[in-house]
Amino acid sequence: MARRRLLVLVLAVAALAAGIAVDRLDRPPRPTALAAADPPQAPTMAPADAASAAWYCPGGPLARIDQADVSVSLANTTARPVEAQVTALPLAGVADPVERRVRVPALGSMAVRLSDLLGGSKPAGASVLGPGGLVAQQSIRTPEGTSVGPCASTASDRWYTAVGSTAAGSSLLLTLLNPFPDEAIVGLAFSTDQGRTVPGGLQGVVVPGRSLLVVDVDDHARRREAVAAEVVARRGRLIVGRNFRKGTGSSTSLAAPSPAPTWYLPGGVRADGVANRLVVANPSDQDAELSVELRLQEGAVEPFTLAVPAQERAELNLDDGRVPKGVPYSVAVRSLEEVPIVAERSIESRSGRSDVLGGRTPDRAWVAGPVGSGQDALAIYNAGEGQAEVTVTPLDGEGVALAGSALRVEPGARGTLRLDDKPPTRTKAVLVESNQLLVVERHSGEGASAQGGAVAVALGRR
Repeated sequence: MARRRLLVLVLAVAALAAGIAVDRLDRPPRPTALAAADPPQAPTMAPADAASAAWYCPGGPLARIDQADVSVSLANTTARPVEAQVTALPLAGVADPVERRVRVPALGSMAVRLSDLLGGSKPAGASVLGPGGLVAQQSIRTPEGTSVGPCASTASDRWYTAVGSTAAGSSLLLTLLNPFPDEAIVGLAFSTDQGRTVPGGLQGVVVPGRSLLVVDVDDHARRREAVAAEVVARRGRLIVGRNFRKGTGSSTSLAAPSPAPTWYLPGGVRADGVANRLVVANPSDQDAELSVELRLQEGAVEPFTLAVPAQERAELNLDDGRVPKGVPYSVAVRSLEEVPIVAERSIESRSGRSDVLGGRTPDRAWVAGPVGSGQDALAIYNAGEGQAEVTVTPLDGEGVALAGSALRVEPGARGTLRLDDKPPTRTKAVLVESNQLLVVERHSGEGASAQGGAVAVALGRR
């Protein structure tokens, strides 16, 4: 009898343990700020003397009807030509990966259309392998223009976005790129205006090796005015992008590989017919109190405050009456208790939009890829303690700074340099260098029709 009771007890404990294991498998691990001791950071170029480096571009379509015309722009910051291997990684089962070796001129830049590699416009991402000193950026062509965004310099097991919507007239796609041979297994969760949701159909999702998986968020969180996303890998690592289309405006952006307590958004201006918003997601288990500082190109404005509860999202209207019209500004977002967050800026007009993930670490040198269409300008925030002396050099093979591009920006202020009146820069990446720590954004519209923009890629010269 004693043995029988012991056997029943053992079986009961085993069943309970199995139940707990199944419950944990069905629900993604709740992301916290302490999940990684050394979390991945924003895209950063490998040193010029590094023997090898990788870039990963999540690509994909911008909406169901799009043909996913993705290009990868490569910029060489070194004084020698370099070779790189570009691999187009399409949807699993649609086509096989295709590799191509390209030569990027010294101090030059070039673009590779993935459709040229795949023999047609198929949804695809890409990996780029090359030496240090190389920078990659992606662009997706749309009927209204070109949306641009950075590629990732590292993979991660966690990714976060703040901006998004599945309301009528919107399309929100997450692009999950697995550039590695082994499959990754992920779970997705969303913080929305109607609360947090963890769709059962998006737990234990398999992303095959060397392929792209596209998740249509509307299939799992329908008719939400606002959606922030979390992607957590239980097995493997990957790269996640967000492609968002609302009305006639589209944007593509890399998700954040980890949250951080401080973010910088160099671009912004209050103008008629344009809506400017700061969107913040808090994926941690603690409430966050934020200080939002608008650093004007001329003048000053008192900081704003924003509360973001744990596991939720919040927005701040940047068109407040205290913000003067027509004066460009940068935004510095700081979590007062060091609770890590994710900060993005949305600019929306009738004919376009721009959704930009903030920068995290000021640097003295940045590379900004071409924006393709519309206006072409650099927004430069001086995060240093002294006056910044800024030079801009097109990566066109010549290595000569733009005439009249020397710019001085006071500490804690924003500077602007228009590039659309300098034709050689329209299709080229540019190198931005300074004696002070900067955060740089290149955009195609500010206070006017916008169709994408992105914080530039730091060169690691801090």
